Formats: sequence, structure tokens, C-alpha cells
Amino acid sequence: MIENYEFLLTEEIKELGISRVYTGVHNNGNETILLIERKGLESHPLQCVYNKTSFKKTAKELELALTTAGFEVRQAKKFNVLFSKIWIETERQQQKTQRDYILEEIRKRRENTKFFSAEEWQIKLEEQYKKLEEVVIDNIPEIWAGLEFGLSTLRILNILGCNLPFIGLILGRPSSYKTQIISLLSKWYCAYYTDDFTAKSFVSHSTSASKEELDEIDMLPRIKNRLFLTPELAPTFTVKDEDLNKTLGIITRIADGQGFKSNSGAHGQRGYDQNIMFAWLGAVVDIPYKVYKMLGNLGFKLYFFRLPFKEKTENDLIMEMSEDFSDKINRIRSTLFEYLYLFETGPHLIYDNELNKIEWDNSRDDYDAKRCIVKLGKLLGHLRCIATTWHTEGTQGSDYGYAVSQPEDPRRAITVLQNLARGHALLTGRNYISLEDIPIVAKTVLSTAQTERVSLFYLLLDNGGDVSTDDIMEYLGVSRPTAGRTMTELSVVGLVEEYERKEQNNTQFIKHVRLKENFNWFLSEEFQKLREGFVPIGYKKANKEKIPPYTHSNTDPSSDQIDTFWSTFLSIQKEQESLPSEIDRDTISGEVLRQRLVDTCMFQYNDAAMIVERMYKLGSIDKVSYDTYRRKK
Repeated sequence: MIENYEFLLTEEIKELGISRVYTGVHNNGNETILLIERKGLESHPLQCVYNKTSFKKTAKELELALTTAGFEVRQAKKFNVLFSKIWIETERQQQKTQRDYILEEIRKRRENTKFFSAEEWQIKLEEQYKKLEEVVIDNIPEIWAGLEFGLSTLRILNILGCNLPFIGLILGRPSSYKTQIISLLSKWYCAYYTDDFTAKSFVSHSTSASKEELDEIDMLPRIKNRLFLTPELAPTFTVKDEDLNKTLGIITRIADGQGFKSNSGAHGQRGYDQNIMFAWLGAVVDIPYKVYKMLGNLGFKLYFFRLPFKEKTENDLIMEMSEDFSDKINRIRSTLFEYLYLFETGPHLIYDNELNKIEWDNSRDDYDAKRCIVKLGKLLGHLRCIATTWHTEGTQGSDYGYAVSQPEDPRRAITVLQNLARGHALLTGRNYISLEDIPIVAKTVLSTAQTERVSLFYLLLDNGGDVSTDDIMEYLGVSRPTAGRTMTELSVVGLVEEYERKEQNNTQFIKHVRLKENFNWFLSEEFQKLREGFVPIGYKKANKEKIPPYTHSNTDPSSDQIDTFWSTFLSIQKEQESLPSEIDRDTISGEVLRQRLVDTCMFQYNDAAMIVERMYKLGSIDKVSYDTYRRKK
């Protein structure tokens, strides 16, 4: 055992019979543990796993170790509360030490690196940025797109006068280097990194702390003028609907940049009535449908960036087995920090709110670039508009009735996307927007909407803006009624207009949708170039392959699968309580049910199809009509 760090204990902790607390590393260096020595038993310390970035996880292990050793539960909990204060202060001091080191290095480099002009600095910065790209492509090319997005997010903090926070989440398959991208930026001086948090921790009302102590605990002031990094947000989005709604409500409020206040019976009103600017970079595999739906009511203030995915060949994987991943990361980190240090040496930087910033030159912004941002902002409002449809012959001019959320005013989205473009421009030292900055904006817009909605938008682009019911059936591998429902949804959100026409060698009229005229720019060669072949479909195929046919398994679903099935089924039923009274609110679309099961991240599409069919075969649900179900009474 190698001792690592010893915590300075308070008298209150010593009164509990604890004489020493320190961390240690096993000889293999793979695991850090926390050791607790008791008075009179110093040679037999208690041990538990130590999670440096999450005291919540450590606390569970710590309480178990103490109670197993004979401590009363009350004493174990008291120790956790007292030790948490020491842990917070220790982590803060260690972060301050690292921050001070970087700031001192920046000061030295500014003194020793004298540029004659901003133009000379910009040339050097652009050269270093290209070098960074080359090093990343040579070592781990998969992370470049996400790192470019992360750096653009960071640079929003360096725009003088920008007070609107940006929240950008990287989406990608499991093990797609999302965490590595965030980890690369976590050591920079203006980063605030955490593995685990709750929305309530922004402004805490913990009953175990005084108001003065809460001021030190609150996370909202800690992320002010910082790059807030959260490598795994899945736990945030997979909680119960009621808790999720509260969490998203808090997040959307702090995204306004005007602080946040909340009330509790323990501490009354607490919070911060001030401008709090930050940039938030997070990561998650995918966004459940219910998050989109809730944001439709709360306001869309989260933006997503889907990492492109390329299937590796066996030879690629064999080659990677003989390469040292840590060496690759170290080469990238070293080049990245050289680039970040160089940015801080700009002769025209203005120190403001603990950061070096650049004054923006609006007069040099490219008009065509601004026009593109406006078009993308308006498109985004339609792409992420929430529409609910239900089958009812002849209602509202089609075979489907519908309800649609309030359309989004595009002005805020346009401002956010403009700031992202500005952040990208600053990557090479420019203080004006050009067409070079539009691809990152286009990729973000095409990532931020629901995957299926974007897939259909791509289908329209690939077919000159006009597709038929048969095209959608083939593309998505769905039934004709489901394709019809999808077409109605695209129409009610304002993307397309519906019409019918006779096809060649066919006497019947076929239903079509065509892109509305105000979106025809997205059919242009200009837009095709700007999106750079980006297809943000994640792990869902974006080509015209049909979804594999449903298969049936005689194996009964597991208890976890059944619980997830019923919680999803009942959740959809509850959502349908607001539908018009003439609609059967207990009847659920099979297509909606399967997609929502996939959104739980516990089912692939075929698995979702199988459990729906299996629950029907077991007699748990009734099939009312084709692909429509009701709970068995």
C-alpha cells in the first residue's frame, strides 16, 4: 500500500473515535482507497473505495464500512456530514493549486512571448490549431469532431460582453470517447469538473448545514465564468418523470444566465440574483423522448452534438490492440495545452471576469454566414417542435388528429447558434464570423432535434424535397398507417405540406409531402457543402435499409424488462389523459410504445418489438386493432 494524501481532521470527528483518515493506492496503482484509523486500532484501518470526483459515491461505501465495523448508523451519518466538509475544502484547494500553476504559466508566457500585432498572434494560433487537429487525427481521429465542439463551447467564455450561457451535450455510442473529450479539457484553469451532481446542488437547502456553510457548498457560484464539465448525464435524464421535470426546470432557468432562487422549509429563500455566465459541456449516450417533450413545455435551452460513427474493421481493431492508448491521449493533451496556452498570449486580449477575452468586431461578420445561422435557427424551431398525433378518420383535414406545442421563437436559438459560431471563430483567433464557422452550427442543429425527425428531413433532402407514403414505409420500415401518422406530424410542425398525386402506371392517388418553399435552401448545393457530409443519426441507420422484421422468442421477459415495460406503458397512458374526450385514451400506438421502450436505453428496437408481442401473447395486453394496444382489464 502506498499512502497518498492525509486529511486534516476536526475535533468533532476525533470525538467519534476516528484518529486518522487518508487515501492510499494499491501497489498495482489501479485503485485509490480511503483508510480510516480508529483510536486504539490504528494497525487495523477500515477501508473503502475512494471516488475523488464524487463524494456521494464515496459516502455510501464509507457508511457501509463504518456500520460493518460496529459504528451506530447515527454516528456513521454524522461522520459523513463532517467529513464531506473537509472533502469539499480539500478538493477546492487542490483545484486552486492546479489553477494557480496554470495561471502562473500563462503569466510567464505572456511576458516571454511578445507578438508585434494581433495578426501575427492569429497566424501562430491558426498554425497550432492545425497542428492539434493533425495530432488528434493521427492518434484518435474519432474524437476530433467532439473536441472541436468542446473547444468552441469553451471559447464562448472568451467573447467580451457575452452573458448568455451555452449548454452543449455530446451524444454518442457507449465507448465512443465522449468522456475522453471532456477529460482532456478538465485540467484547464477555467474548468469545473464533476462526475456526479443533482440540479438541487446548484442552490442547496441541506438541513445538515448552516446558511453560512451552504454558501460554500452551492455549485452555481462555482461554475460562474467556468467551463462546467459533466462526463455522464444518463442518471440525470433517467429519473422519475416528476424529478426529471424539476431538474429540467432548474437547468432551463440557470440557462438564462440571471441566477436562480429557490425556497424550502429549512432555509427559506436562498439563491443568487445576479448574472451568472457559464458554458456547460456534458455527455450522454442519447436523449430520451420524454426529455424532448418536457423541454417543449419548459423551453429548449439545451443543444446537442452527435458524434459521427464509423464501424471499425477487424484489422482496425487488431491494430489498436498493439497500440498504447495512454500514450495517444498524452500526445493529444500535450499539444492541446500548448494550443490553449498560446491563445492566452494574445496581445489584444482584455481581462474581464477572471478570463482573457476578445472584443467582437460585428462589422466584419460575413453576411452570408449570418444568413445561414438565421435559416438554421428557424429550421431548428420546426425540427424540435413537439407534436402528438392520434388516429381518427377525417379529423382536422386528415386521418389523424393532432396537438402541437407552442412554436419556438427562433430569436434565442439564433443568438445561441451565433455565439457557437463566434466560439468557433475564436479557435483560430478571428473576432468575426465567416462561412468557415457554419459547419459546426449546422451539425449542432441537425443533432439537437429528435433522431427520427432529422432522419425524415434527410430523406426529404435526398429526394429533392418530396417523398411519398411508400418512400417513408421503405425508409423507416413501418406500416402504412404509421407512415401516414409521420407525414401528418411533419406537416403540423410546419416543415412540409401534404398533397396527393397519381404515380406512373398507377390509377390511385398516392399521398406525398414536400418541403415547404421557405426551406428550399436546405436542398441547395451550398447547404450540402456546409454540413460536410454530416449524418447525425447515432446508432440508428440513416440509409434506406428496412428495420429487420419482428422476431418472436419463447423466452419470457425478465422482471426488469417487465417493470420497464409497464412503467413506459403507464407513462404513455398518463400523457394521453389530456387528449380530447372523444379519443380512447387507454389505447396506445405500438409504434409509440416500441420507440419509448428504446428511449429507456434498456431495449434495442427489435427487443422492444419482441416484448410488446410477448406481452400480448402472455395475455397482459389486448390488441385493439392493427398495432394498437390496451392494458388487459
